[in-house]
Amino acid sequence: MTPRSILARLLLPVLLALLLIGGTSAVATYIKALHEADEVFDAQMEHTARLGRVTVPKADDDDKETDDEHGHPRHRYELDESVALWRLDKDGWQVIAGAAALRGMPTTLLANTGFHSAAWGGAEWRLLVRAGADARERLVVAQPAGQRGHMAGEVAWHALQPFLLGLPILAVVLMALGYHALRPLRQLAAELAARAPDRLDPVRVDQPPSELQPVLTALNTLLARVGEVLAHERRFTSNAAHELRTPLAALAMQLQVAQRATDAAGSRDAVEKARLGAERMARLVDQLLQLARLEGSEGGIALQPTDVVVLAQEVCATLAVGEAGQQRELALDAPDHLQLTCQPDLLRVLLRNLVDNALRYTPVGGHVQVRLSGGDGVVTLRVEDDGPGVPEPLRASLGEPFNRLASAAGNLEDKPEGVGLGLSIVRRIAELHGARLVWSAADAEGRGLVAILSFPA
Repeated sequence: MTPRSILARLLLPVLLALLLIGGTSAVATYIKALHEADEVFDAQMEHTARLGRVTVPKADDDDKETDDEHGHPRHRYELDESVALWRLDKDGWQVIAGAAALRGMPTTLLANTGFHSAAWGGAEWRLLVRAGADARERLVVAQPAGQRGHMAGEVAWHALQPFLLGLPILAVVLMALGYHALRPLRQLAAELAARAPDRLDPVRVDQPPSELQPVLTALNTLLARVGEVLAHERRFTSNAAHELRTPLAALAMQLQVAQRATDAAGSRDAVEKARLGAERMARLVDQLLQLARLEGSEGGIALQPTDVVVLAQEVCATLAVGEAGQQRELALDAPDHLQLTCQPDLLRVLLRNLVDNALRYTPVGGHVQVRLSGGDGVVTLRVEDDGPGVPEPLRASLGEPFNRLASAAGNLEDKPEGVGLGLSIVRRIAELHGARLVWSAADAEGRGLVAILSFPA
């Protein structure tokens, strides 16, 4: 179904309401005009009866003025009237003077004075019977009912003509006003249609009405957000392409070295480096996919009550297995149970990335501590390491994509280098949960790093 325009949605109900109300008023006006015309004609008959004069019939029923028998002009609305004087004698009621047309009138009508409607001789009449000077006399004034009805209808029709002529004029005026009022909307449509796909500057409309202002504000806000998203996507894509290019080039180089190696030791060393490069690239691709999914979660995530202690135990147990033999201690300090309304899978990714990052920057023989606590409507997660730490001016950049900190000497010889996305994923998951993320040093000398996350319980 073709959608109707705003102008049609606005004008059609107004015109229908005008037609309904105006039609009702027109019918009432027409009926009232007929009644008033009858009242005027009756008043004319009363006047004639008081004067006791006789009128002659009209020659025709057009709009021209005609002359009576004395040559005086007659008004277009002057009715033919017949007047007769009746007297009661021994032979009954007799016409002693007046119009011959009333001689065939039923004499029973003379019994009651006042207005009557009657028919005789094939014609309808409106009568006024008045008592004469003598009780045995009756003065009768009669008008043709058909002529009265015709003239009353003409009077009523002339009363309706201004309304019937005014309704289409009013419709045209309303359409013109509506078309003019919607000019800012047409200007907005033209502005948007003429825009290039990459043009995201605010839309301008000359003197927008108050009803259109919220639309413009929302549209410009949306364009600004789209611009920010596109800029972020461009930066992200550029950085991702660079990060993928580096391990791919290193992998190809190490494979070439393995092919050209003249001894088994050199070949094994090149293959091992190629394996580490493949692991780093696999980790990069996995984290890129995770971050892309999280960036697309603008509509929110499904939360559910979760025992975060059990979840933290699972993550720490899994990562502790990988640290076996590395002389790095991973400890969990938490109550027996702690409920948090969260998205369990995302919280598991957050905790794994935080702990893995802490282990990555903790030297051999170091210590990583995970603490969970709750109170005052807040669940707090702390991940603390005793690595080299991060200077305070650089902590604000933690969580930015592809931001890699210098690794501690001697602690990454057996692990692929980080890709700078783990903390970006942590920050995004914290945002989705409405959590506050704070970084601080583990001691007064600035050594070690502590990640503190405060979740609304």
